[in-house]
Amino acid sequence: MNKQIDLFKQLSMPFAADDIKWRIQQSGLKNGNVWAMAIPYITNRAIQNRLDEVFGPMGWKNEQKQIEGGWLCGISVYCKNLGEWVTKWDGAENTKKRNNDDMDIIKGGLSSSMKRAAVLWGIGRYIYNLKSCFVDCFQNNQGKNRGSGTDKKTNQRFYYSWNEPQLPDWVLPEKKQADQELVQKNNVYPDKNQWRHDQEKQQKEAQRQKYRDNIRKMLDDKGYSHEQFCQDWKLKGMEHIHLYNGQQMIDWINQIPAPAPAPAPEQQTAEPVDVVVLKVINPKEVNDIRSALKFVGLSEADFCKKARIERIGQLTQDRYDDAIDWLFGLATKGKEVEVEGEVVVTPTKAGRVTTGQIRALRDGFKKANVSMYQFCTAMGIRQIEDLKASQLSAGQEWVNKKYRQYKASLPPAVIRERPAAKSVIDRHPDRR
Repeated sequence: MNKQIDLFKQLSMPFAADDIKWRIQQSGLKNGNVWAMAIPYITNRAIQNRLDEVFGPMGWKNEQKQIEGGWLCGISVYCKNLGEWVTKWDGAENTKKRNNDDMDIIKGGLSSSMKRAAVLWGIGRYIYNLKSCFVDCFQNNQGKNRGSGTDKKTNQRFYYSWNEPQLPDWVLPEKKQADQELVQKNNVYPDKNQWRHDQEKQQKEAQRQKYRDNIRKMLDDKGYSHEQFCQDWKLKGMEHIHLYNGQQMIDWINQIPAPAPAPAPEQQTAEPVDVVVLKVINPKEVNDIRSALKFVGLSEADFCKKARIERIGQLTQDRYDDAIDWLFGLATKGKEVEVEGEVVVTPTKAGRVTTGQIRALRDGFKKANVSMYQFCTAMGIRQIEDLKASQLSAGQEWVNKKYRQYKASLPPAVIRERPAAKSVIDRHPDRR
């Protein structure tokens, strides 16, 4: 019995990393990037070497039979105690045809059937505890292995290269003796799921580092400081760049105007000239303008044409407020305002109402059961402080009208009659 246990230990020992190969199980495209998942397997030559090491070249044999759609393989070992050969059988289907090679179909079926029969003897059985994992894919042939797939949406063929993932420690022969005894005793492989998590973590960190390096290079090419970039994106440092907004950052950097080329030596003036570098708007302000354009039904191309820029990200901070006012005018009045030079401007602002008049209007909102937003929309202003003195009488009349409508909608028992209460606003016309 002890001899049989020793033989099983020798058969089920982990293989070297060179004897473990990987093949792609699934692959596809997501947002234009290739992804693939691979699973490990033991080579057929490694199985043959293991049987030679344990039983000797003359102490084992295999037999293979063809069946419909595949092959059966039986691995036999001579048992001295019984004085006879002990055989264990398993089978596998033929592999898919590749490169119009009929021999490849037979070869794959023979190899797979022997691998499955070897698992019955404990050879490479621990490999089944290794789950499939994502691998690093490249579209520029940087990886060691080649692969291909078909895009399910477009039904087009795509090609890529990939690298094999790193194996965990418990798979390799250098595993600690204490863990080996635990594996043989309880048939449990410690931290078998932690390996997959570590692989995914390493791949994400490598992708994050790729984004960081690319963003640093792009900022240097644009002449934009890293500190200013972190301030615009509210980052503590470049190391805090994440995957979910990495591509958005790259698109934003592409909108930064390229630095002007240095003048030739003969064109340089004797005295230095102070150059004022205008700061472009940040990503939040870009999104605000895009939301406003969507609301008024204006395309980005038309807006950029009006503002004399190529992209929204090239709009400078000194022109942002004027652009927002212009878009708000389109939303409320439905007509454009004048464009002056390279800056979108709004008409000259007239005198504003006093604080007391604004307070009286707000009191009227409450009694007329209307919101300040409704009032500003009706008057074509962004906020109540933008109300002009020439619009005051029209605004008071609008509030009084809403008050009369609200009062008429109430039941008679709810209304408390007040003497000479003709309007809400006229009782305090000079309120300050």
